[in-house]
Amino acid sequence: MVIGQWTYKLAGNIQKAIDGYKIIEKHFSNHGAIGSALVSSHGTDTGTFSTMIGYENYEQFGLIDDKISQDENFNKEMNPYFELTSWEKMNFAEPMMHKMDPDPGVKNCFAAWTFHHKNIDMIMKKSEIFFKLWMDAGANGCSVGRYNGHDSGYYSFASRFQSMTDYGKAQDKLNSENVWADHTDFTDDVTWKSFNLVRVIETNWD
Repeated sequence: MVIGQWTYKLAGNIQKAIDGYKIIEKHFSNHGAIGSALVSSHGTDTGTFSTMIGYENYEQFGLIDDKISQDENFNKEMNPYFELTSWEKMNFAEPMMHKMDPDPGVKNCFAAWTFHHKNIDMIMKKSEIFFKLWMDAGANGCSVGRYNGHDSGYYSFASRFQSMTDYGKAQDKLNSENVWADHTDFTDDVTWKSFNLVRVIETNWD
């Protein structure tokens, strides 16, 4: 799976972002995307929305992008929203380890860290440990992957929660247990780029 992430600021209220997403969801679903979501971020990227589109692979992205670029109805319907949009960045997220069971009907929250570390084997080894720590503390899923695009050379680690309250409880628990002190062999060599708390606003992904 490959996830396209378009991050932007949109003039107007949140309903404008939702209305624009519903047009996007309709067209991308018709053209075969495996899922989509609209999210908002608070943290490094406060004040932004992101539209996420899931593809089976880069070839499917290319096929769908070719169709969308020639879809006159899509461009006509989206132009009023594009005029309000200030584009911030675009990335492809490539999951390397992903554990998120379907959670239909729930608009989840995420805690997401973007970072650089030179040793991919260490990233995978520690991510397996961090998956267990976060999920034992209340997360209902975790994912780690690499970025291709604006943040090429960086990785993302995300924990999923059914509510921001669940995230807060998990963060308090792990902080109080000082678990991070046991992993300074990894964190001391990490260059942190961003941290965001992300809310799903609309989605057709289970």
